[in-house]
Amino acid sequence: MLDIGCGPGRDAKIFLEHGMDVVGIDFSAKMIEIAQKNVPQGIFQVMDIESLVFSPEAFEGAWANCALLHLPKKNMPVVLKNIWTILKPGGCLYISLKQDDKHELSIPDLRYDGLEKFWSFYQENEIHTLLNESGFEVIEMDVSHPATNYHTHALIKIFAIKQEEKK
Repeated sequence: MLDIGCGPGRDAKIFLEHGMDVVGIDFSAKMIEIAQKNVPQGIFQVMDIESLVFSPEAFEGAWANCALLHLPKKNMPVVLKNIWTILKPGGCLYISLKQDDKHELSIPDLRYDGLEKFWSFYQENEIHTLLNESGFEVIEMDVSHPATNYHTHALIKIFAIKQEEKK
């Protein structure tokens, strides 16, 4: 399993506890340092989501929980095709993205002392189309609405399977 945008290793730890092999990547060297402390048995690497450096068909699954929403929308097709390449045939992809009518914004995140963050927002049909065009079949899509003050927007949660041949 590839944990894309692994942050401090929270999800990687859960995967490892359930007997899965996992590699966590994050753009932030500080996050990788924290992940290695939190999950010493894990494998973590500093890596840009937009430049995945893995062999084709190296992973059975990829997990991108609230990670791809920090990419400019124009970069999403290439990123999805790169993920498609590193997944084995029939490999599973999970992504979650913020849902809103806004397209892209850099705004202060009040949850983190006003730290400026870049966000891309999606609608269900938009991400469904991008996934299909990248060679994935969407098998489940759900929208969850904010349940706490920490969650700022509804999340589109998607499971997709790598189709045998790219479209």
